[in-house]
Amino acid sequence: MRSLQSKLDLVVQQLNNLDKNVKILGKTVVIVNDRVKGIQAGPGSRGASVEAGKIEELEKQLDKLKQDVAETKHTVDMVNPLEFVTRDVVREMISDASKE
Repeated sequence: MRSLQSKLDLVVQQLNNLDKNVKILGKTVVIVNDRVKGIQAGPGSRGASVEAGKIEELEKQLDKLKQDVAETKHTVDMVNPLEFVTRDVVREMISDASKE
């Protein structure tokens, strides 16, 4: 009977310890959850809005560069520098200049 009582006392003690540990873990989970919510709400949302602004600015710059490239391409197509000077003409000019 005594051994049974001591075993029951050990089980009760372990259950009490388990209950304390569950309470501690519950508090820890609440604290960690609050920290995670703070991280998600704080810098993440601010960073996202700043990043969105930067992305919009970069998109505007990219559009401007595309327009500049299109204008430059159009100008080069209109002028077509290959029609003005060929390699042979340049070679003749160099040889004439070196003879003088």
